Amino acid sequence: MKLLDQLSAAAHPVGVETVFAEPYEKDGVTVIAAAAVARVAGGGGGVDELNHEGGGGGLLTAARPAGAFIVKAGRVTWRPAFDLNRLLGAITVVAIVHLLTKWRIERSRALRTVPADQPLASPGSALDTDDHPRSGAANRARQLG
Repeated sequence: MKLLDQLSAAAHPVGVETVFAEPYEKDGVTVIAAAAVARVAGGGGGVDELNHEGGGGGLLTAARPAGAFIVKAGRVTWRPAFDLNRLLGAITVVAIVHLLTKWRIERSRALRTVPADQPLASPGSALDTDDHPRSGAANRARQLG
């Protein structure tokens, strides 16, 4: 069986029955569940130097609950599905980014901090000018007073 024959046998089109469930009715209220469906297919093939054919492919169908249409007293409302795992995953990613950012800021500040007993510039260095805020003169004044 060729690759295209395999894919067409496995992949029926996504239709209404794939996205919407059968309506459920109780006490005058009708519920129609809906799903978000994605389908991806791919493949390839070829012939080698000995004229042997080869190929392969795959098909992925992923679905998750999207919500439900509620029909009550002639009015239709939409109730979205709540996916706790998706929410917890997003919160985890935000928390990790926050902690990494906080760690990098604190590390950067720690590397820039100079202890009070350590001079910022030694006498005769490029920073040893009277008008520079980290000058040797400023250090000497700080140490004296």
